[in-house]
Amino acid sequence: MKRRPFVARGGADREGAFQAINITPFTDVLLVLLIIFLIAGSSLTPSGVSVGELSRPGHGGDAASIDSPQIVMVESDGSVRFFLGERSARPEEFSKELPVYLKGKENTPSGPVVRRYDELLREGFTEVRLSAPSSFPNV
Repeated sequence: MKRRPFVARGGADREGAFQAINITPFTDVLLVLLIIFLIAGSSLTPSGVSVGELSRPGHGGDAASIDSPQIVMVESDGSVRFFLGERSARPEEFSKELPVYLKGKENTPSGPVVRRYDELLREGFTEVRLSAPSSFPNV
């Protein structure tokens, strides 16, 4: 009686099938597609940084706003003072096209500042910027 050689379940017969499949062309195609997508993706994204007109930090590019910034100072008791640059001003002197810098003194609660911010927007000012608290009118 002949003995059959011992073959483990899923052993040598399966290895023969896997040895017959050549995945090299498949890998080559995947690598070529990867390179194409990398090149196409890098060419679609804009490169570089666009730099706008340089101006003094904290100011817009308008020359008038740099020379005499429009400042609204909210006092700690809720009263409001207006400045054009370093001089006191009336609210009628403010231009609605230029930015307005809204400041509060060091111990001013946030409530009056927020109310004045809303009022300035309702009055038609196009740009209201909040500035750090200070005792000086400088921006």
